[in-house]
Amino acid sequence: MKRKKRVLFIILFAVAAILLALAIYGAKVFRQAACYGEAVIKEAERDFEQTPSLGKLVNLEVNCVLPWGQYMDQVIFLPGEGIISQGDVKVVNRRYTAQGIVKNITIPLKSTRPGKLEVGTLQTVIERNMHKSAIKKQTLTHKLQPLEFAALKVENPDRLPLADAAVKVPGAGKHYRYWLIGIVSAVIIAAGVFIWIQKRRIKSRQEILPPWVIAQRNLDELRKTADAGKQPLEWCVSKLSDVVREYLSIRFCWRVKQQTTEEFFASLKRKNSPLSASQTFYLEEFMKQSDLIKFANIKPDKDSFSLALDRAEDLVNQTGKTAESSENPATSEVKK
Repeated sequence: MKRKKRVLFIILFAVAAILLALAIYGAKVFRQAACYGEAVIKEAERDFEQTPSLGKLVNLEVNCVLPWGQYMDQVIFLPGEGIISQGDVKVVNRRYTAQGIVKNITIPLKSTRPGKLEVGTLQTVIERNMHKSAIKKQTLTHKLQPLEFAALKVENPDRLPLADAAVKVPGAGKHYRYWLIGIVSAVIIAAGVFIWIQKRRIKSRQEILPPWVIAQRNLDELRKTADAGKQPLEWCVSKLSDVVREYLSIRFCWRVKQQTTEEFFASLKRKNSPLSASQTFYLEEFMKQSDLIKFANIKPDKDSFSLALDRAEDLVNQTGKTAESSENPATSEVKK
């Protein structure tokens, strides 16, 4: 009897030790993810047809690996040219891993024209209250991959089926056209009211961060990445170029993201440029050095990159929110 009790005691002690070890390991993994983990956004494999037709609803799926102890605060979809959002972005928990939660983000959209279109940008705000970094709220900006849309197929281009049906409506009298105009007007008004209500709902639930705030946070994250050596300097220079282009594109409605370097230089010299001469000179020098690093395999210097990062922060500060209450730097220079 005593031997059985002893065996039972040993078994209970072993189970308790295993549970304690699992609890300690889980706490360690949780702390590691919450304090040092970084959220990652990656597009899921597209399970719809490769070339959806014009006007067809497409549910684009994106996965976000969110470390334990971090929370997704906001998800904002900024559609590209020719793309229309079809409702709210949906976020659900897909699976759980040792490092965190994999969240599935579904973006419903349609196209307004055929061809290869830039889908847009997904901005995700992450709360990181336990993170060792100074930034407790991180904004991830992910540019979605382009998508090809096919044109609508019409069997007889000379006679559209919708037009034939409209002509052959039975029982239509001489007032048919007025009824048709009234119905179309009612549909347009109802659609306008629905869009206005949807925009009010989205605006009340989501706060769209100003472009200078997003750019400043991205620059801070880039500086920490470069200082910690997490990425090579060549990658950091290319990322800095993307951050600057993204900021100028959103801040001034300036389509510089799709421009080549030569087109970018030409747009800098336009008469109504919002930038001063010194800011234009900095951008030209930086873009030339960036192209040499990307295409001529020139090795960047850490001090030069740090100086370029400082100038980029000055550019954002000078043209951001603080510049709205003061005179435009380009205008003030002309007056001088």
